[in-house]
Amino acid sequence: MITPDETRCLNCGNGSPCRCAEPMPAAQVYAKAKEGRASSSMTAAELLTAYDDLMSTSRLLTAKERHGVSDLLGAATFAAAAYETVDGRDGAIIAMMRAFLLALVDPIHPDLDYLRRDPAAAKAARSAA
Repeated sequence: MITPDETRCLNCGNGSPCRCAEPMPAAQVYAKAKEGRASSSMTAAELLTAYDDLMSTSRLLTAKERHGVSDLLGAATFAAAAYETVDGRDGAIIAMMRAFLLALVDPIHPDLDYLRRDPAAAKAARSAA
């Protein structure tokens, strides 16, 4: 059973769905940690195709593809936040790429906490996972 605390956004701490930039409520993180990441079983080409098909509305995505695109969008929000936190173009690009890849692999990783509005929520999710 999912409790109200498990549906809090890991970024702002508000109930999901919220209006902040991080679309990853804690309940989704718990579920993905337990069942494995959808994006980890898809190639980069498959993720790109699913994303393009979603944006063009050319076809309905499978459940696996929807989860993969959700992972991509979550990683992109971390990447955008990381880019804005670093002065200098080169450093910002490096921070953006690292945040994107890390969030795609593990969106509750402690190295991403500096990009969250509520790092304590991510700590709670890590301890519950």
